[in-house]
Amino acid sequence: MLKERARKILDSIAPSGFDALMVFKPENIFYLTGFWGESIAICTHDENKLFVPKLESTRALIETKNSETITSVERGAGLIKSIIPYLSKFRFYSDCSDYETIRFILPYTDNSKFVLDEGPYYNSRIIKDEGEIQKIKYASRIIDKLYEICNEEIKEGVTEKQLQSKLLYEAMNLEATSTCYPYTLNPFIIAGGSNSALPHFETSNREFTDGDFIVVDLTLRYEGYISDATRTFALNKVSPEMSEVYEVVR
Repeated sequence: MLKERARKILDSIAPSGFDALMVFKPENIFYLTGFWGESIAICTHDENKLFVPKLESTRALIETKNSETITSVERGAGLIKSIIPYLSKFRFYSDCSDYETIRFILPYTDNSKFVLDEGPYYNSRIIKDEGEIQKIKYASRIIDKLYEICNEEIKEGVTEKQLQSKLLYEAMNLEATSTCYPYTLNPFIIAGGSNSALPHFETSNREFTDGDFIVVDLTLRYEGYISDATRTFALNKVSPEMSEVYEVVR
C-alpha cells in the first residue's frame, strides 16, 4: 500500500523528467513510510530509504513499512548531510520549505534536478483509501464522544481549563493525541462568555457563568489522521439578543 502511494506520486512527476522524491514534512513521510518523527525520505521506483538520527533508529525500524532505514549519527545538519550522495543520482521533487535546508542542499545539485513543489504530495493525499477513511471516521467518533462529555461537564463554576483537562484526558484514553499546531498554546480551545468572541482564544481559568455561550473547538489526531469540529454550547438560558447573534454567525 505505501509503495503504491509513492509510485502514484512518482508517476505523476515522470512526464516532467523527474524520477525521485525527497521528503521532509512529517505528514508526507508518514504517508509514504508509516513513520512519524525526525527523518528524511527518498523514494524511487526501485526503493524507499528513510534517513533518521541515531536516537530515532530503533523506533523507525519498528514502525517503518516497505522502507530501508539508514541511521545518521547526528541530528539536524548531520541528518541532511546523509542525503548528499543521492543528490547527483536522481532528479527530485521535494516538499522542503525550510530555507536553511534548501540553501545547504543547492550547492550539490541545481534547479533543473531539484524542484520544490508539494503539489504532487497533496494531490495524492487528498484521495483517501479505505484504511485512511476508517481512521478519520474513528477520530470523528472520538470528537462526538467528547462533545457528549461537554453536555455533562459544562456547569456554572467550572473553568475553561478544567473542561479542557477533562476532554484531553478522555481523548487520550480513546487513543487520540493533540495535533500540536504551532499557532496555539492549547491542545483544545475552550472559550466562555466574552472569550468566545475570539476565534482562537487561549484557554483561561475563567469560570463558566449563567447565560454564557461556550465555544468548544476540538482538533485531535488518531494514528496520524485528524478530525476537527467546533460546537457552541449555551449555559442555561441565554438572552434574546445572544440568540439573535448566534443565528447570524451560525
